[in-house]
Amino acid sequence: MSDQPQRRGATVDELLDTARSEIDRVTPSELAELMEASDDDGSLLVIDVREHPDRERTGIIPGSVNIPLIVLEWRCDLASAHSHPAVRSHQQRLVMVCNEGCASSLAAASVKRLGFAQVADLADGVVGWAASGLPLAPPEPLP
Repeated sequence: MSDQPQRRGATVDELLDTARSEIDRVTPSELAELMEASDDDGSLLVIDVREHPDRERTGIIPGSVNIPLIVLEWRCDLASAHSHPAVRSHQQRLVMVCNEGCASSLAAASVKRLGFAQVADLADGVVGWAASGLPLAPPEPLP
Protein backbone atom coordinates (compact mmCIF):
# COMPACT_ATOMS: atom_id res chain seq x y z
CA MET A 1 0.00 0.00 0.00
CA SER A 2 1.33 3.41 -0.97
CA ASP A 3 1.80 6.27 1.48
CA GLN A 4 0.59 8.67 -1.19
CA PRO A 5 -3.00 9.89 -0.79
CA GLN A 6 -5.35 9.07 -3.63
CA ARG A 7 -6.06 12.02 -5.90
CA ARG A 8 -9.66 13.08 -6.05
CA GLY A 9 -9.43 16.22 -8.17
CA ALA A 10 -7.26 18.40 -10.32
CA THR A 11 -3.78 19.62 -9.44
CA VAL A 12 -3.07 23.31 -9.04
CA ASP A 13 -1.19 23.26 -12.34
CA GLU A 14 -4.28 21.82 -14.05
CA LEU A 15 -6.47 24.50 -12.47
CA LEU A 16 -4.07 27.19 -13.72
CA ASP A 17 -4.01 25.70 -17.22
CA THR A 18 -7.81 25.67 -17.32
CA ALA A 19 -8.08 29.23 -15.99
CA ARG A 20 -5.51 30.53 -18.46
CA SER A 21 -7.33 28.88 -21.36
CA GLU A 22 -10.39 31.01 -20.49
CA ILE A 23 -8.71 34.42 -20.16
CA ASP A 24 -6.22 36.71 -21.84
CA ARG A 25 -2.79 37.31 -20.33
CA VAL A 26 -0.98 40.59 -20.77
CA THR A 27 2.70 41.37 -20.30
CA PRO A 28 3.81 44.27 -18.12
CA SER A 29 4.61 46.40 -21.17
CA GLU A 30 1.21 45.59 -22.73
CA LEU A 31 -0.56 46.58 -19.51
CA ALA A 32 1.42 49.83 -19.32
CA GLU A 33 0.33 50.63 -22.89
CA LEU A 34 -3.30 49.77 -22.10
CA MET A 35 -3.22 52.00 -19.03
CA GLU A 36 -1.72 54.89 -20.98
CA ALA A 37 -4.31 54.52 -23.75
CA SER A 38 -7.29 54.17 -21.41
CA ASP A 39 -7.19 57.87 -20.55
CA ASP A 40 -8.89 57.28 -17.16
CA ASP A 41 -12.25 56.86 -18.88
CA GLY A 42 -13.16 53.80 -16.78
CA SER A 43 -12.92 51.38 -19.70
CA LEU A 44 -9.91 49.66 -18.07
CA LEU A 45 -9.74 48.60 -14.44
CA VAL A 46 -6.59 47.08 -12.96
CA ILE A 47 -7.52 45.06 -9.88
CA ASP A 48 -4.80 44.10 -7.39
CA VAL A 49 -6.06 40.99 -5.57
CA ARG A 50 -3.26 40.92 -2.98
CA GLU A 51 -3.68 41.51 0.74
CA HIS A 52 -2.31 44.72 2.25
CA PRO A 53 0.94 43.24 3.68
CA ASP A 54 2.01 42.08 0.19
CA ARG A 55 1.07 45.41 -1.32
CA GLU A 56 2.99 47.22 1.39
CA ARG A 57 6.06 44.99 0.94
CA THR A 58 6.36 45.32 -2.84
CA GLY A 59 4.37 48.43 -3.74
CA ILE A 60 1.44 48.75 -6.14
CA ILE A 61 0.89 49.51 -9.78
CA PRO A 62 -0.17 53.18 -9.84
CA GLY A 63 -3.87 53.49 -10.66
CA SER A 64 -4.73 49.95 -9.61
CA VAL A 65 -7.66 49.26 -7.30
CA ASN A 66 -7.32 46.84 -4.40
CA ILE A 67 -9.98 44.15 -4.16
CA PRO A 68 -8.57 41.28 -2.08
CA LEU A 69 -9.04 37.81 -3.46
CA ILE A 70 -11.20 36.74 -0.52
CA VAL A 71 -13.97 39.22 -1.50
CA LEU A 72 -13.31 39.50 -5.23
CA GLU A 73 -16.50 37.92 -6.57
CA TRP A 74 -18.77 39.95 -4.26
CA ARG A 75 -17.02 43.20 -5.11
CA CYS A 76 -17.11 42.48 -8.87
CA ASP A 77 -20.73 41.26 -9.02
CA LEU A 78 -22.67 44.21 -10.40
CA ALA A 79 -25.84 42.86 -8.80
CA SER A 80 -24.27 42.68 -5.33
CA ALA A 81 -24.92 45.29 -2.68
CA HIS A 82 -21.18 45.01 -1.99
CA SER A 83 -19.93 45.75 -5.51
CA HIS A 84 -16.93 48.07 -5.82
CA PRO A 85 -17.80 51.48 -7.31
CA ALA A 86 -14.97 51.22 -9.85
CA VAL A 87 -16.53 48.06 -11.30
CA ARG A 88 -19.12 49.68 -13.57
CA SER A 89 -19.97 47.47 -16.52
CA HIS A 90 -19.60 43.99 -17.96
CA GLN A 91 -17.97 45.71 -20.96
CA GLN A 92 -15.13 47.09 -18.84
CA ARG A 93 -11.74 45.54 -19.46
CA LEU A 94 -10.53 44.05 -16.18
CA VAL A 95 -6.91 43.05 -15.55
CA MET A 96 -6.16 41.08 -12.38
CA VAL A 97 -2.79 41.50 -10.66
CA CYS A 98 -1.06 39.47 -7.96
CA ASN A 99 2.57 38.94 -6.89
CA GLU A 100 3.71 36.53 -9.61
CA GLY A 101 0.75 35.93 -11.94
CA CYS A 102 -0.78 32.74 -10.56
CA ALA A 103 -3.55 33.83 -8.17
CA SER A 104 -4.48 36.50 -10.70
CA SER A 105 -5.09 33.85 -13.38
CA LEU A 106 -7.52 32.02 -11.11
CA ALA A 107 -9.12 35.33 -10.10
CA ALA A 108 -9.59 36.42 -13.72
CA ALA A 109 -11.25 33.13 -14.67
CA SER A 110 -13.60 33.42 -11.71
CA VAL A 111 -14.59 37.01 -12.53
CA LYS A 112 -15.12 36.11 -16.18
CA ARG A 113 -17.84 33.70 -15.03
CA LEU A 114 -19.67 36.73 -13.61
CA GLY A 115 -20.27 37.90 -17.18
CA PHE A 116 -17.36 40.20 -17.93
CA ALA A 117 -16.41 40.04 -21.60
CA GLN A 118 -12.80 41.22 -21.37
CA VAL A 119 -10.86 39.76 -18.47
CA ALA A 120 -7.11 39.28 -18.32
CA ASP A 121 -4.34 38.85 -15.83
CA LEU A 122 -0.84 40.26 -15.64
CA ALA A 123 1.72 37.62 -16.56
CA ASP A 124 4.45 37.50 -13.90
CA GLY A 125 2.46 39.88 -11.67
CA VAL A 126 3.95 42.81 -9.80
CA VAL A 127 7.30 41.01 -9.78
CA GLY A 128 7.34 41.09 -13.59
CA TRP A 129 6.10 44.68 -13.62
CA ALA A 130 9.01 45.78 -11.40
CA ALA A 131 11.51 43.66 -13.36
CA SER A 132 10.39 45.48 -16.51
CA GLY A 133 11.38 48.78 -14.91
CA LEU A 134 7.81 50.01 -14.62
CA PRO A 135 6.90 52.27 -11.69
CA LEU A 136 5.53 51.10 -8.35
CA ALA A 137 3.98 53.29 -5.68
CA PRO A 138 3.33 52.76 -1.98
CA PRO A 139 -0.23 51.63 -1.17
CA GLU A 140 -2.59 53.91 0.67
CA PRO A 141 -2.57 53.27 4.41
CA LEU A 142 -5.34 51.13 5.85
CA PRO A 143 -8.17 53.13 7.44
